Amino acid sequence: MASIIKNKEICGGQPTLASTRLIVFNIISGVFMDGLESYSADHDLSTQNILDAIIYCKGLNCQDGNEGYCYGCIMLTIKADMDNNNLSKNEIALPDNSKIIVEGDNIFLGDKNEFDNARFGQIGWGIAETLYNKYHQNS
Repeated sequence: MASIIKNKEICGGQPTLASTRLIVFNIISGVFMDGLESYSADHDLSTQNILDAIIYCKGLNCQDGNEGYCYGCIMLTIKADMDNNNLSKNEIALPDNSKIIVEGDNIFLGDKNEFDNARFGQIGWGIAETLYNKYHQNS
């Protein structure tokens, strides 16, 4: 995975494609939304560059002991919550059947699933798994 680097001077240490400022999560989410051919053409990337990003993310290689998770991925939130011991949430049902979530100083109107989806971001490695299954056989 030499084509994926983490350098605090580049995108704050997020995993990026070497010699670019393209963050792994942005690559996989872009390919997921636009397709491999369109994304690679728009960003002048080889299929191998994109596959490297997909394999990096799919393998959760961001958990290598060095700081640096992609913004937009749930791993950043999980890491922050674990560091702050902030993993518990209380769900309160109101008389009108609506719900609120209280987590520390935060209050959210909605149920736990809505809260998690709004706060945590996307599961990058889940997207990467889908893309790997779709494109890896074709390379």
